[in-house]
Amino acid sequence: MTLKTLAVANTSWLVLAAALPAGPAQAAQAAEESATAASPAIEEVVVTARRREETLQRVPVAVSVVSAAVLDRQNIQSIVELERAVPGLSSQGQTRDNVSISIRGQGTGQQASLPGVLIYLNEVPIPYDQLGQSVAGPGLYMDLQNVQVLKGPQGTLFGRNSVGGAVLLQTRQPDDVFGGRVQVGLGSYANRELDAMLNVPLAGDRLVLRIAAKTQDRKGFTKVLSQPSDPGGFRMDDVDYWSIRGTLAWQVSDRITNVTTLDRLVSDNNGSSYILNSLAPTGRAAARYPQLVSLFAQQQQLGIRARIGSSLDNESTRRYTFLTNVTEFAITDDISVRNIFGYMQAKRTYSLEADGSPFPVSEFAQPDGEVFKFGQYSEELQLRGKSLGGRLEWIAGGLYLKNPTPGYYNRPAITFGATVINASRFGSESAGLYGQGTYDLAELVQGLKVTAGFRYTWDQRFAQSRGLNAQRVCVNPPASADAQCTLTGDTRTEAPTWTIGLDWQATDQILVYGASRRGYRAGGFNALNPNIVTDSRFFDPEYVTDYELGLKADWRLGPVPLRTNLAVYRQNYSDIQVTETRFVAGQQFASTSNAGAAKIRGGELEVTASLTRDLQVGGFLSYVDFDFTRFAPGANAAALRAQETANRPMHQYGLNARYSLPVAESLGDASVFANWSWRDDAGNKALRDGVIPSYGLLSLGAEMKDIGRSGWDASVFVTNALNKDYVVALSAAFETNGYTTYSYGEPRMFGVRLRYRFGGER
Repeated sequence: MTLKTLAVANTSWLVLAAALPAGPAQAAQAAEESATAASPAIEEVVVTARRREETLQRVPVAVSVVSAAVLDRQNIQSIVELERAVPGLSSQGQTRDNVSISIRGQGTGQQASLPGVLIYLNEVPIPYDQLGQSVAGPGLYMDLQNVQVLKGPQGTLFGRNSVGGAVLLQTRQPDDVFGGRVQVGLGSYANRELDAMLNVPLAGDRLVLRIAAKTQDRKGFTKVLSQPSDPGGFRMDDVDYWSIRGTLAWQVSDRITNVTTLDRLVSDNNGSSYILNSLAPTGRAAARYPQLVSLFAQQQQLGIRARIGSSLDNESTRRYTFLTNVTEFAITDDISVRNIFGYMQAKRTYSLEADGSPFPVSEFAQPDGEVFKFGQYSEELQLRGKSLGGRLEWIAGGLYLKNPTPGYYNRPAITFGATVINASRFGSESAGLYGQGTYDLAELVQGLKVTAGFRYTWDQRFAQSRGLNAQRVCVNPPASADAQCTLTGDTRTEAPTWTIGLDWQATDQILVYGASRRGYRAGGFNALNPNIVTDSRFFDPEYVTDYELGLKADWRLGPVPLRTNLAVYRQNYSDIQVTETRFVAGQQFASTSNAGAAKIRGGELEVTASLTRDLQVGGFLSYVDFDFTRFAPGANAAALRAQETANRPMHQYGLNARYSLPVAESLGDASVFANWSWRDDAGNKALRDGVIPSYGLLSLGAEMKDIGRSGWDASVFVTNALNKDYVVALSAAFETNGYTTYSYGEPRMFGVRLRYRFGGER
């Protein structure tokens, strides 16, 4: 396999021939050709949902694919914004840089749990922080082939087990043609962008280097009146990062290829703002700080794009280094071995004031000189091939992954002026053996295939934490800690997971499938709570078994080609890991436990249509219904039922359209596009202001590609075109502390971009 072949095989969008099969009569054939000319066939997509390259419409798995072109047109630059294009996916987090992702109601972040949805960069799982939130923030979403979102438990083939799904980020691969691009952008809030790529063959098609870089600097859209180091005011919700990626592809021999990718990301911003949304005049916060009553009135006059002062300096910094290496050796024409190595290191600091006031009601400070460090290295070996005359496609392998235990990270948590330092450190190891095969049953029924897979996973998790006072001294250690206030937990869990499915390619355009999968999330230890009692320090694994029916169909409504992908599912969810907030000695702590069992029912529909040669439209719809069916002894059933929609909006839908303008071919290719996305409300319905209200967002844009056939492109975009006020995160503490705060999404943003493409990029 040459590098050129490798690059072509990884291309996300492949254009099919627009013509349909010839009819028996010449007139019918002419009619078909006329219809095709008016409305060309919908493009095919190549995915790697089963660890091999297949066209999306022939994969019996629910997968949503967002191409690089759609990422660019909809200005999607982080995992948070994927909600606009992917049914069944939602996200939330304390900051915009680190979020918890939920797919089909699974994956909601818990304090001490592993994430339920994993993000992969070039087949290597990206690590997560101490709150189970992914570190895949802005900066990684450059020069991508596409983004693939896999729905449902992924416990057989992909890295660590995940009960909710997986998000696959595939970077562009080098090819053997010299080329590149340079793009500059300007926009709202003094936004400045620079995006560049260079592809250089170093030794023909044997050794090729691809370098991509991006930087963005944008002022914050929330003005804060003051903070200790900026008494005159400063801005939060800003963007300031640079990232660079280098990929070296080496064709070692006709049968051996090696691709190494190195990413570096540096980000420094002022963090995400929280606006005081409600205040109880007689509540705990107002009673402790009476000035809050008048300041709250001032906040209401300021609105949501300005905030009364802060009692600490807000910041958020990230330093990420990701290295992936994939080596493939074709033993024979039908059997190959692949080795996938990953090394990732992350450093992060942040201070956050969740109370939205100039008083130390609830905040997390960033100690001087303290940096939260965590890393990961992984090794995966695969053997895959075809047997029995090509009727059996199979893959087998093993994975080892380790998150080394770093030193303590001393993070002060301040509640009503009292400081408790939560010093903690975490480490984990995971190992798994897996195998999966798909057998063609064409001898029984043409187009019928059966798939079966099995995996066994061993997980070990280690954690330590200390609850210290402001002077970092142990005072009154709890019964479950040692004399230095240290809690230690070392958990080992293991479980089998599996998948089984049957699919039928009824025609070239219609695929029907049914599948069942088993997923599991490892147990753990409540290390962030220094006052937790002994019998609730540990929690058990959780398990998910799902059942899915799907239909993928390409068909025509008269002259209009349509693509409709439908999936319906039910999930049986047991030993659910949930986090509850508790107050001990005036301090707020969170602990994770197993709450019981639930069922999740839902469905997703994605539709694409080429109404004419120039007009393409699409849309999606998703439904998620989460219901507890059983509660563990001691669980607060009412409180848990109120959280059934937490990061699980019941309904989501989206609509999009792209129209190619009738411009002379010599002038270039001009188009306009629009996207509307809407999500239902979600949150804790038992708390005042504990629910993020529903909202819809409209984005618009236009582009002119290859202006005058010169290699220049120009585009404009508007996000949140209706300037909708919407909430992305909240802190609901009205019942306990007498206030709630909201973190708001971006206001209307607009920008222009100018790009020059040369060489192979043209």
